Amino acid sequence: MEIVTGLRGTPHITSADVIGFQQGIATVGSGALPVGEKFRAELASNNELKIYDGEGVIQGVHFRVLPGTYDSITLENGSQGQKRKDLIVVKYTKNAQTGYENTEWVVKKGTSTTETPAEPTATEGDVRAGDILAEVPWYVVEYDGINVTSVTPKFSTLMNIQELTEGFSSLNSNFDIFANGGENSDGKALRIDTAIMQGKNLLYECWGPSFFPYGSNTTGAPTAWPGLMLAFVLPYGSEGWTRHVKYAFELSGDIYYMTYKNGIIDKNWTKIAGPA
Repeated sequence: MEIVTGLRGTPHITSADVIGFQQGIATVGSGALPVGEKFRAELASNNELKIYDGEGVIQGVHFRVLPGTYDSITLENGSQGQKRKDLIVVKYTKNAQTGYENTEWVVKKGTSTTETPAEPTATEGDVRAGDILAEVPWYVVEYDGINVTSVTPKFSTLMNIQELTEGFSSLNSNFDIFANGGENSDGKALRIDTAIMQGKNLLYECWGPSFFPYGSNTTGAPTAWPGLMLAFVLPYGSEGWTRHVKYAFELSGDIYYMTYKNGIIDKNWTKIAGPA
């Protein structure tokens, strides 16, 4: 074991320390951080692609294009009557002797063809394991004849902690958790809609989209076992009817389903799977 963010009397923090930390915070994969232009690409001509400022990580390695600037990528001409896909990659290298590291844009030229062209292959590598070469696809440039027809991102934009917090908060606000009472007193119901689950009967009610646990004494359950119930609604028929379907996954391992159509239960709880 070794301490990283601590005073030890001599310089000791390495790029590998930072890479390992950033893999845990951001991703062991690759992506753009949600700041700046996020590596926006602009096709200046058939021979030049501009990639604007951004902050990115590949396997914990942080690289950037400075704010307010862009990198100019030289593109090779297409061929008349041929199709081709070129791959623009972020290339990480490490000098085996000095340990010096670098990232750069590299264009990997694809094979021209009259058929559907294939993308070139990037060298994956494992930076944390000590590999000295790793390539991450960032854009694919597609040619039809001499013209570039599309520039498509291959990377994703990562979410920061604030965005994740807001996203979870928004997601949670779409669910209502109700403490059950009366005949449903054994648990809580997690519903997608906003109907209150208190005092419901699993056989005749709870038809709205929902997913919740139920107790062994819940009225209308398939058997005396506790379980989980999933309910959803499907369109049915040309008359605009709907069919409501419920599944019960019991602690015993048995699975039941039932359906409700046009105001009546057309199939009562029916066992469809379970232990022999």
